[in-house]
Amino acid sequence: MAKAMKLNNKYVLIEGVFDAENSVYMGMWSGEIKNITRVDSWRNTDK
Repeated sequence: MAKAMKLNNKYVLIEGVFDAENSVYMGMWSGEIKNITRVDSWRNTDK
């Protein structure tokens, strides 16, 4: 949870498997990212 808070409101790089067939929450999203293997800050941006 500490890493998630550190990345809050930042651009992130997420590496995983995109599943277009699992569009959860009434189809509002085009799919989901699952089997995530990497989550890193993408670049230093101030918001």
